[in-house]
Amino acid sequence: MDKTLKTIFIIFLILTSLKGLSQTGILNGKVYSWLMDEYLDSTSVKIQHTNFKSITDKNGFFEINGIPFGKYTLVINGYDGILVKEININQELTEIQIKYPYCEYTSDYKIKTNCPICNKKDKVIPIYYGLIDDKESLKKAKRGKIILGGCIVSFCDPNWYCKRDKKYY
Repeated sequence: MDKTLKTIFIIFLILTSLKGLSQTGILNGKVYSWLMDEYLDSTSVKIQHTNFKSITDKNGFFEINGIPFGKYTLVINGYDGILVKEININQELTEIQIKYPYCEYTSDYKIKTNCPICNKKDKVIPIYYGLIDDKESLKKAKRGKIILGGCIVSFCDPNWYCKRDKKYY
């Protein structure tokens, strides 16, 4: 009886250690377009340099199964280019929400005039876009009261500049 218990215990230890070596997880989530204010369907979601991939459904949902634990680069290929995001699969289920396309200036900083670094307001100036043809705006730009951002405006442009920290936001 003693040998049988030892044998069972050894088999149990071997099986549990093998399970720990081969742990895999599931990655799921949704891809959301903040530009179109809707979840994106038919968007490719792929883990770079692997065969793990998925396509979002009509609700923007995707799921990728059987991913070995580790750090990966997730590539989302949608209507407006490619978004690359670092992910870490270290549990059975990893859930993420992806805002697409990515823009560092689409946070709450658009409505705040405090610098996100120093949290001060006194060195923050606005950025003007478009064709500036009035003399007053040009004088303000020369005096450092505004920044002229250019004529071309994209979906991802900063609205403020902190002169103290040299940070656009």
